Amino acid sequence: MNSLEMLGEYSSSDSSSPDEESISISKTSTASSQKSKLVVPDAICALYGTEQTEYSDPTKHQGRVRSFQHVKGNWATFLYIPYPNHHCNELRAHVEDLLQFPGLDQWKVVDDFHLSVSRTSAIPHHFIEPLVEGIQGCVQKLSPVVLNFSCDMKFYVNDEKTRSFCGFEVTSPFILAKLQTLVDHINKPLKDYKCDSYYENPSFHISISWTLGNIFDQNWKEQLEIFQTHWSEVFIESPELFSFEANNLVCKCGNRLFKFEISNKS
Repeated sequence: MNSLEMLGEYSSSDSSSPDEESISISKTSTASSQKSKLVVPDAICALYGTEQTEYSDPTKHQGRVRSFQHVKGNWATFLYIPYPNHHCNELRAHVEDLLQFPGLDQWKVVDDFHLSVSRTSAIPHHFIEPLVEGIQGCVQKLSPVVLNFSCDMKFYVNDEKTRSFCGFEVTSPFILAKLQTLVDHINKPLKDYKCDSYYENPSFHISISWTLGNIFDQNWKEQLEIFQTHWSEVFIESPELFSFEANNLVCKCGNRLFKFEISNKS
């Protein structure tokens, strides 16, 4: 919705020409003058007013908190390679089986499986369209790559140390170089729109579960052993879950998804 559509129609002024015979301003004319003042709609104030923030209730989000304050008009944005849909249910079932083990009751399955290729940044709404166009131009230069993941599990902690994750990572130097090339390409439009660059030495991985807090402040070695034993068995039984072709990229802006096909065969 553009600003013209958000503008309301104002009623015509109630004030009239001053009475030439009147010597002093009456209470009636004063009231009329006050009534004629226009009130700026909230929608316009939201666009041009000072920074306005909202705070989410962690109890409604499984205890999760925002990594940065939400500002009205700004959209949390990041890019990722999605895990293939046809394997999601099987992978989720294995994670749910794992979390039945004693000592893992605080862990939860991630909302969706993916490999991140950017950090999360907040961008104004009017940046979304040109940013998406810039990403589209970069993706056209990229070629699909087959991703292979190690079954050696690793723990990760977010920058704020508020959540920990367990996942499996890419270890092949060849594939890592391909992923770094992808990141280098999409970093340009991200920088153009003031988004944070990706980590300097990223660990490309897919998280399969998460828990609150810093796992390294807990009995992480015991938990990692449980994860490792389970996924080593899954790797033997279902190796196809640890390999897939990355032929598309997704940019998530708030609740909107923009999908890009990676199809350059040159």
